[in-house]
Amino acid sequence: MSYEVTGNIEFIHERERLTDTFTKRQFVVETVSTNDGKTYTNYVKMQVFNDKCALLDGLELGDGVKVTFDIGGRKYQVEGDTKYYTDLRAWKIEKV
Repeated sequence: MSYEVTGNIEFIHERERLTDTFTKRQFVVETVSTNDGKTYTNYVKMQVFNDKCALLDGLELGDGVKVTFDIGGRKYQVEGDTKYYTDLRAWKIEKV
């Protein structure tokens, strides 16, 4: 299932080559919502992988974007303790 978020580019990280075949790039989208007359700002950290890293080329801080993404999660063991993490994996970025 895919999700969408619309906002402005707050931060774009450089590409990170993690292995010979795996590259990732992180970015942050600032979103603003209003509820009961109050304004709330959120900063959503997302990632793109491998060939999708090119989706961020040409974008600048402050650009308005609509990001389509999937949610992924994993669990892992650290010294006998179970840990969980969640990824927001973008696969489409459109300027708005």
